[in-house]
Amino acid sequence: MPEECSAYTAFEDYTFKFKFVGADNYIRVPLATFAQNVKGSGGVAVCNIDITYLDPLATQSNNIIFGGLFFQEFFGEFTNSYNVDPVT
Repeated sequence: MPEECSAYTAFEDYTFKFKFVGADNYIRVPLATFAQNVKGSGGVAVCNIDITYLDPLATQSNNIIFGGLFFQEFFGEFTNSYNVDPVT
C-alpha cells in the first residue's frame, strides 16, 4: 500500500482463520500481523502485507509456512511435567 502502515486502519479488521489438521479449534490471526513498513521508491516508506497466494494446483501450496512476522506477534506458554516419562 502506498503509505506507511499506521495510515491504514481498515485492514486491522480482517483476519485469517487457521485450523490445523486434526484440531477442533482454530485461531484467527489479524491481517495486520503480516504488515510491515518498507522503503519504496524514493526512500518513502510504504506498507507491505507479506502473504503469498496459495495455488491449489501447485504442490508447494499444500503447506503453509509461518515466518518471523507471525511468531513475533504471539506468546507461547508451555508446561513441563518432569514426573512423566516422555517416551511413553
